[in-house]
Amino acid sequence: MAKDRRNKVRPRMDLDAAAGHSDDTRDMRSTGDSGSTSRSGSSDRKRTDRKSKRSKKKLSRAALVLRCVAAVLVIAVLIFLFVLGNYIYQAVFLDDRDKVPPISATSYDVTPAQNQGKVAYYLIGVLGENDRSDMSMIAVLCHDKQAQTASLLQLPADTYIETGEQWIVDTASSIWANPKPFDWCDACKKRVYEPEIDESGDVAKHTVCGGEITQKAGSAINSLVDFVNDQLALPVDGYFILPQKGLQILIDSLGGVDVNLSDDLTLAGEDLTSGIHTLTGAQATEYVTYTDGTVERDLRRLARQREVFAAIATRLLRLDKDTLADDVIEEVMDSSGAMRTEYSEEEIVKIIQSMANVGAEKTTAYRLPGEIASDSDGDSVFTCHKDELVALLGNAFNPYGEAITAADVTLPELINTGVSDQKQQLLSDCMTDQTGKILVTNE
Repeated sequence: MAKDRRNKVRPRMDLDAAAGHSDDTRDMRSTGDSGSTSRSGSSDRKRTDRKSKRSKKKLSRAALVLRCVAAVLVIAVLIFLFVLGNYIYQAVFLDDRDKVPPISATSYDVTPAQNQGKVAYYLIGVLGENDRSDMSMIAVLCHDKQAQTASLLQLPADTYIETGEQWIVDTASSIWANPKPFDWCDACKKRVYEPEIDESGDVAKHTVCGGEITQKAGSAINSLVDFVNDQLALPVDGYFILPQKGLQILIDSLGGVDVNLSDDLTLAGEDLTSGIHTLTGAQATEYVTYTDGTVERDLRRLARQREVFAAIATRLLRLDKDTLADDVIEEVMDSSGAMRTEYSEEEIVKIIQSMANVGAEKTTAYRLPGEIASDSDGDSVFTCHKDELVALLGNAFNPYGEAITAADVTLPELINTGVSDQKQQLLSDCMTDQTGKILVTNE
């Protein structure tokens, strides 16, 4: 609009100047001083032109500032509307699984704040052939930062957990693929727990807001962490769950792992004789995940998992920070087999390096104490020996917390014939020297 006004004002100013010049010219002609008058008129016009240009420049600058301010305001409004619209879209239109926020440190039991500088607990796992298969490996690592030691509790995949209110499966390895649905308040848009649910009427209500309680699809990691919290009475500060493809890429990025085979085996299509071999990622992954579906076979592969876990840890701890970050962790996290974890790549590197003074020499592995039994359907499972488990947790996995009692550990015990072996072993005692190296073959 300012530009339009200038365009309209300028012709009137020119006409006035022209009219003044015409009158002056006639007057000067009458006095005979036409040359002086012409020069004077020309100077007036120049002064008028300079003033006009200065006025235009000032007006142009002011308009530019106003336009910039207006543009910034428009952009800010658009950003606000985008964020608001995205929030509304997620809250209203996404399906139930997408509405559930990622697991956070406030949704499960972690190490108390006063002990977090002394100890940390990590859930470690390897998935089955896919996300809907039973897990191949479940373990809990307790890192005693103050003593510079670590304890690893291996759970047989067929560990009996008993179905009921909390689980819809009866073995630990099946939890991931079959998380139990949980209660959800549509009004509060959050998960609701038993004390806040009123089931006295026809429809369950949330006692806080009166909203209706519905069922949402369960979270695989939430359910698995709940199992460790509730049935083993252990906190979980973080988790590292690897798909089999991710384990393969991890091992290849480390140059393979050296393993002493006790028998002739065919791994990843290659016939290998007994003795020491540097296994590729594909071979090592098959070595630690293969099972014929029996509990006996499941227990035997725990020893293999110790070998490979110790080899991986040893090779990881040899690497400098940049190599570990760029050539290993980033390689895994950017792949199709990315590790399921709540940590960033930088945090993963920091956690690994925090265990540099521990290594396989100061890490003791234990198997869940128990024995093979039959469940109510006659299927073979592995049942814990509860008293032994409570003692083990207190001695090796609870250096700074409150005492763990039998009432805290809810893992069921089917039978106890007194025959049990925790398979206690330093990881360094089951590991082959890591000297071999393969070429990385994963893309």
